[in-house]
Amino acid sequence: MGLSGGWSSLEEVIRTGEPTVAAHTPAGAGGLYPDVVTELSRMFRPAAARVAALLGPAARVLDVGCGAAPWSIALASAHPGCRVTALDLPEVLPAARRAVAGTGLADRFDYLAADLFTVQLAPGSYDLVVL
Repeated sequence: MGLSGGWSSLEEVIRTGEPTVAAHTPAGAGGLYPDVVTELSRMFRPAAARVAALLGPAARVLDVGCGAAPWSIALASAHPGCRVTALDLPEVLPAARRAVAGTGLADRFDYLAADLFTVQLAPGSYDLVVL
């Protein structure tokens, strides 16, 4: 669908109050986000770089719902000791892998294919969690 594809359904969405894609479910999110995360990443990249510059270094970062990982890429770029676990649905993680591959940071990223609402994470495993 892409970022602009849903506008053609705006009238129906307003009339019914129902979204065109159930992005709040794993199936809906898995269908929507692989097509839009790369563009969202481009939009967020400047803000992510500014935020990363403001934050102190974090050795272990969990990027929840990472998409194409603009926030964690910025953190890893700004802080050389940073190790990132990128968590997203299995359908979305290929976009994160592609985005990270072009940065020279791939050796500092791990990937966790999971539903953020049901994944079990050990308490205290991360210094910073990006949501």
